[in-house]
Amino acid sequence: MSAVQSQLLATITAACADDSTTTAPVLKEVGKLSLLAVRQSRRLLSSAEMAATWNQSKWENAAAGLKACPRFSSSTALQKMFKQVAQMIVMEEDKGSVKATKRKAQAIESPDDPPATKKSTKRKKSSKAENA
Repeated sequence: MSAVQSQLLATITAACADDSTTTAPVLKEVGKLSLLAVRQSRRLLSSAEMAATWNQSKWENAAAGLKACPRFSSSTALQKMFKQVAQMIVMEEDKGSVKATKRKAQAIESPDDPPATKKSTKRKKSSKAENA
């Protein structure tokens, strides 16, 4: 993954050069690939291994470089995408906490209460012969 990281960062750095012909859509694809690589690494690596493999400061510098580059300074989406890569590197996963939905939360809050019965409204089917 470190080879992937270095190639992605080299592409971003080269795009900021004055003689580069790299366009914003190309950098957007590089950003998508970067996010995908970090997500896959998070699934496989621990927090310590993530910090060792992916260098957060380099990604923050790449986002700052895009902001300083006159060609990409107006593209806030690209800047935010690379900042998101940097944030994902150090984010901790909450594997133990599961958010309860409203229905489950109500069931958890009052386990002593009997479950509410649902009243069903029955309608009589009418046939065409009865309506005429």
